[in-house]
This record gives sequence, C-alpha cells and structure tokens, in this order.
Amino acid sequence: MSYFLSFAMTRDFGLTAISLKVYPVILVQGFMLRRRKDKLATIYSALAASVATLALALAVYMIGTNSGISFITDFIAQIRQQAANALAEYHVTDMFGESVYLFDSLTNAQAYVDSLFNILPALIFIAMFLIILLTYNYSVALTQSMGYAQRLRSNMLIIKPGVSAAAVFFAAFAISLTTDSTGNVLYPSTVAQNIYLILSPSLFIAGMSFIMSLIKKSRRGFWILILIPIVLFSLYSILIAALVFIGAAYLIIDYAGKWASANERK
Repeated sequence: MSYFLSFAMTRDFGLTAISLKVYPVILVQGFMLRRRKDKLATIYSALAASVATLALALAVYMIGTNSGISFITDFIAQIRQQAANALAEYHVTDMFGESVYLFDSLTNAQAYVDSLFNILPALIFIAMFLIILLTYNYSVALTQSMGYAQRLRSNMLIIKPGVSAAAVFFAAFAISLTTDSTGNVLYPSTVAQNIYLILSPSLFIAGMSFIMSLIKKSRRGFWILILIPIVLFSLYSILIAALVFIGAAYLIIDYAGKWASANERK
C-alpha cells in the first residue's frame, strides 16, 4: 500500500522503491526472533537487510532515470557545498551589535563539513542501529506482554559483542590516528574511523553492562546509580568514549580469562 501511495505522489517507480526498504528489515528481524538468535546478530542482520534494500532501491532509481553513480556523487558534493556556505554565513549579533561568525572563513567551514561527511557512513549506521534496537526491544516487550516470555532465551535479551569486535575496534582506532608527513588525514585513517565508530554502540552497551555489574556488587550501588545520569549529562562525550573503551577492554580481558581457565583444566 505504501508503495502505491508513494508512486501516486511521485510518479517515479525508482524513487518509490525506497518506500519498501522497511519490509525486508521487519521480515529479517521476525525470522531471527523466531529462530531465537541472539540480540546483536538479529540487529546486525536487520541492518544488513536495510543497507541491501536501500542499495537496490538506489540502483532501481538510477536505472529508471538513466543516471549513473555520478548522480549520487554530484548530489553529495552539492549538499557539502551548501552546508559549508550556510555555516560560513551563519552568525549571531553580540551585545555590542557586532556580528560574530561561527567560522572565520569558508575554508574552515568546508574543512568542518568535510570532516563530518568523512564519517557519514558511520553516523548513518549508528542511527539505523538505534532505530532497529528500539524496534527489537518493542518486539520483545510485545512478545512478553502476550504471554510468550518463555520463548525468549537469555541471549535474546542482552547485547554482548565478541572479542573480535573489541580487537578490530582497537586496531581501527590506532589506524585512524595515522596521518601523512604534512599532518593530513589518510584515506585508510578515514575508513578506520568509520569502522571503530560503527562498533562503538555495541561496545558502549558492553561497557555499561560491565559497570552495572560492578555497581550491583557494591554496597553503595543505589547512590552510584543516582549519580550516573548526572555525570552522563554533564560529561556525556567523555563518559561515552570511556565506556566504549571499557567495553572493548572488558571483552578482551574476559576472553583471555576464559581461555586461560580452559587451558588450566586441560
């Protein structure tokens, strides 16, 4: 129905195909829930379905309009330039009636926009991850409210990435810090930055889970729980980054501990 409504408004088969991208995501998520797969695998499978469907919709649109890949690159370049111009012109008036600009030149505004667009794939991925996480939690809550809670396994209720995700995160973060001799960011650094940002949401949850387990063991856990939201809102960027690194380190240490214990039994 949504496809026909979109076509009635746009009269474009290719552009209208984008309206169908939500259905494969729902089908994949429902299939994974029925097979009782773990939570993170379900979310990533739904993400893969969303990306594949969007890519297919864009391909259909480009074929229908006889436009090549230049359609996407030209569109992105236009948006980047418009964003840079808007930021360069943005200003406020201070108490003395003088204009204070956000950026002192178009070059600085362009550099800021470029830095954002370099991590645009990761930002889109994180937004999609959060949306699918919300829909997954809604599906689980609906399943429980309908009296089927016994069908939910413990692995369907928690997010715990594998140790490989932690290893890739640290490797990608190290590569993202590399630059050339003039201090310019290299292409592999940009790719690595997107990789570690993509892994950050699940590692943040792992770090938060680890901290919460420590709080539960503490006698003053109740007061610490009260302080967490205050600290989170006041130092959110530092705390979120710290929890991501804590989550990655915890996964590696936990894996190493289990590996050592298994070798001792042998």
